[in-house]
Amino acid sequence: MYPRQERIKGYRKLLNLPEHILPVAFVPIGYPAEKKSKENRYKQERVHKEKWENYQ
Repeated sequence: MYPRQERIKGYRKLLNLPEHILPVAFVPIGYPAEKKSKENRYKQERVHKEKWENYQ
């Protein structure tokens, strides 16, 4: 969330934090309310072996 001011303000409000406390990270712990299907985001063109190549 840090350094994005809109997120800092939102978490300060959500967690009722005083102004002198600066939240830098938020780690949610628990189980999701619903199960979502997994998305395959693998793209062969993004795999680089031994060198870097441009990709779009």
